[in-house]
Amino acid sequence: MSAEYRGMGVAFLFPENWQLDQEPSFGNGRGVTVYSPEGGFWSLSIYPRETDPEQLASTAAAAIDQEYGDAEIETITETIAQRELIGRDVDFFYLDLPIRATIRCVRADHAVLVIFTQMEDREFSLHGEVFRAMTASLLDRLPNLRADLGSLFPQGGLYVNDSAVPSDIAADTESPRQFHETPLDAPPPEEIDPSSWTDIPRE
Repeated sequence: MSAEYRGMGVAFLFPENWQLDQEPSFGNGRGVTVYSPEGGFWSLSIYPRETDPEQLASTAAAAIDQEYGDAEIETITETIAQRELIGRDVDFFYLDLPIRATIRCVRADHAVLVIFTQMEDREFSLHGEVFRAMTASLLDRLPNLRADLGSLFPQGGLYVNDSAVPSDIAADTESPRQFHETPLDAPPPEEIDPSSWTDIPRE
């Protein structure tokens, strides 16, 4: 079964037995993070529309490389839900475990959205498509939301501070945070099949 998050002018679906925390996993932006039972996560951060998506992606990847060293970084452009996203795929090691991170940035009508995922390499084959479906559900719902993303930035700066580009972007290696209950009041889009999420085990 799927749950739905609604807030900050955005909405997306996620497996109902995953943990949701109303903070981004990195950076200074307004955001939310969803954790899988295995410890991987999908995270959304929201920045003012004038923020450069390419600079956000580059800064995030460089911060991971600086933190962990010898990261393999690949520049990516892809289309999800008829929107073009730019970003980076980053592979690195942490405690001798291969880790895969993805950074995807897209400029919406009133804000720049940054979708960051991180998981052990072995988890990618298990949950990689679920993370992609979550991103698709986010992008599919943007045109239908009444909330104005621009209201998050009343003075043209970030919700938290006035820095357009985060200075402290880093991969999150801590355990999942406290679960926050999310209301379920809307059906999923037709192209996303939440039934495929029901077999995800709960630890």
